[in-house]
Amino acid sequence: MFVGVALLAVGCRAPGPPSFPHPEPANEPTKAGSMQDPGRTPSATAAAPTDPHDSAWAGDVRLLLGGRQLDERTYRPVDEQFLHGAEASFRPRGEGLGLEVGATVGHDFDGALLFGDNSESNLADLYVGGRFTANTSGVVQPYFGVGASVLIVELNRITGNTNHRDDDVGFGAYAHGGIAVAVSKLVLLGIDVRSVFGSEVELFGVDTDADYTQVALFVGFRW
Repeated sequence: MFVGVALLAVGCRAPGPPSFPHPEPANEPTKAGSMQDPGRTPSATAAAPTDPHDSAWAGDVRLLLGGRQLDERTYRPVDEQFLHGAEASFRPRGEGLGLEVGATVGHDFDGALLFGDNSESNLADLYVGGRFTANTSGVVQPYFGVGASVLIVELNRITGNTNHRDDDVGFGAYAHGGIAVAVSKLVLLGIDVRSVFGSEVELFGVDTDADYTQVALFVGFRW
């Protein structure tokens, strides 16, 4: 009798719910306690922007205005030129020694603008060289540079109804130095003294030179 009652109890027991594997949670906490987006991988995270001043190279671009003195024996009365130009420099950040490249143009005119005798001189200087800057992280930055120049010179003289014009290209060396003052993180103001020497050109059949000395003020923009 007891056996029959036990079998009846087992047969009447309701079947249990089916068993399924437990799914993994959609978001797992990270070590820092935050939730990670399952649709993004660590490589998809955008990198933080970098400061341009953290780059490996530093330098500046300078705009120059000033005056230039040529050899008066050849160029008089147009031996005192007004000049303008631009110069760029590059150096490893934190170092004083680097490279520079630039171009300047000088011009002088004397005489009547429309009628009568007049003289005109033009001199373009394209150059590349090295520059050493001291105290690169300070406010006052003395510097010195040397290099090579390509000089394009033109001389024009009008006498009466006759126009005498000649031009030539020469090569020379240069040295310059000055002081730059950092007035802000990006802007420099300064003065530059420069001399070109050792050049040879021929004008109106006479061997001469395109050597000069100049003084210029500049504003610079650095990075």
